[in-house]
Amino acid sequence: MRRKKQEGGRPLVYWDACIFIAHLKNEQRAIGEMDAVREQVRRLDEGETVVVASTLTLTEVLECDIPAENLPKLQGLKQIPDRLMFAQVSMPIAELAHDIRSDIKASGVWNGKTVKTPDAIHIATALTNGCEVLYTFDENCRGDGLGLIRLSGTNAVRKLPIEKPPPPKQTTMDREWDSRESVDDEESE
Repeated sequence: MRRKKQEGGRPLVYWDACIFIAHLKNEQRAIGEMDAVREQVRRLDEGETVVVASTLTLTEVLECDIPAENLPKLQGLKQIPDRLMFAQVSMPIAELAHDIRSDIKASGVWNGKTVKTPDAIHIATALTNGCEVLYTFDENCRGDGLGLIRLSGTNAVRKLPIEKPPPPKQTTMDREWDSRESVDDEESE
């Protein structure tokens, strides 16, 4: 499937439910991961990117215990359809999700395991909507399901990149500060 950019050259990216949940719960995550989430939210807020998510994501998010003070954040996200698109689970998406699960299982690479149905729907939704990448933190096997990140770029997911959201880019000032710290470290030795 062809990857595309939105009008104005803004990239289309897919957020797995865990990205929304991390943002809405302000989760404690591995070093740098919440900075990456905040960067993705900043890019969304500033119109630098268009995020696609399945309507299934709303169900997954609402099943979590989102602190009451953060519920307005969720409502706010739903109010920006020019930057955040919720795609319905259509018949083509459901059929593609089935094919993805079958292809993964039939590949023999994963010892008969495949992704859970919601994860297959996320992948199929990202592919159907032409997303450049699917962002998730789902890298480990859970029960009888596979983590998504390990499937990144494989034929089973039609070469879709699946990865953790990237950290914010360093600014010139950050780089200058880092280089000063390096010089200070060398001088103190």
